[in-house]
Amino acid sequence: MANYYGQSRTNYFLVKDEEAFKAEMEKYNVTVITSKIDEQTAYGIMDADDDGGGLQWSQYNDDTEDYDDISWEHVIGQHLQDGQVAILTETGAEKYRYLSGWAIAFNNKGETRRVDITDIFELAKEIGTSVTPAEY
Repeated sequence: MANYYGQSRTNYFLVKDEEAFKAEMEKYNVTVITSKIDEQTAYGIMDADDDGGGLQWSQYNDDTEDYDDISWEHVIGQHLQDGQVAILTETGAEKYRYLSGWAIAFNNKGETRRVDITDIFELAKEIGTSVTPAEY
């Protein structure tokens, strides 16, 4: 059995309150990254997982002694300035058996758009009759 190795990161975006955003991100196993947009500090995140697992999608809750799901669209989205769109991408592989990749775009209004690398297989059927999977 092969292991999955993934990497995740976002684009850069402007936040409403820089200190509140940084404090929120300290709750998660992420690395905060910065850049400049029109002379303002823009933020992004990337996974801080040394074993290549990508972003965490759940986190242990000591109070409930169970795992809570993490909705990155909500966690990040609530900090975005109006008009800003965060795009979270992840790519990964299980050896060369399966290659994966997806991206989700979201704003502070809860609107989202998602694409997956495997979407190409349905699109390919529009231009040909022999479409085989890219696995194993």
